[in-house]
Amino acid sequence: HNTAAFLGGGAVTGAAVTVTGGEFDSNNAFGAGGLLVGDSQVASVTGTSFTNNTSTGANFGGGAILSGGQLAVKDSTFTGNTADGSSGAGGAIYSGSTNDNVTTSLKIDSSLISGNDAFSAAAIVAGSNGTGSTNKTSINNSTITGNASTGAIGALELFQQTSITGSTITDN
Repeated sequence: HNTAAFLGGGAVTGAAVTVTGGEFDSNNAFGAGGLLVGDSQVASVTGTSFTNNTSTGANFGGGAILSGGQLAVKDSTFTGNTADGSSGAGGAIYSGSTNDNVTTSLKIDSSLISGNDAFSAAAIVAGSNGTGSTNKTSINNSTITGNASTGAIGALELFQQTSITGSTITDN
């Protein structure tokens, strides 16, 4: 139940971080309602629940997580997270950077992303547009369901190389 005026309502990482277990619940910020992972930083999230976190910023996102780094998520749950309903993106996760020469990746394994809301891409946005930046995404053995978008993009907005294996994407 934390609030930040700008980024990272729950936590901000400027170095490598490992999160194991626990909850990010009802945090609020302009961007990255729950967790902000800095550009090119390494972050691992395992067995963690992200519930009811909110990114309030217009044209911003990452209700639960905003990552410009190399994010690996395993055995985790994302439910009820929101990115600003009038223009926000990535209700659960926004992975990407607008800065140059940033290495960004998103790996999701054995996780549930359900009941998140955003204007665009209610579950995940993945893509970097800075010069020389990269962004690779993989979604394995995960379920993405019941996410609601008020804009043109439903659950996923994936701009660069993506692999989806053994996952269920339904009712978004």
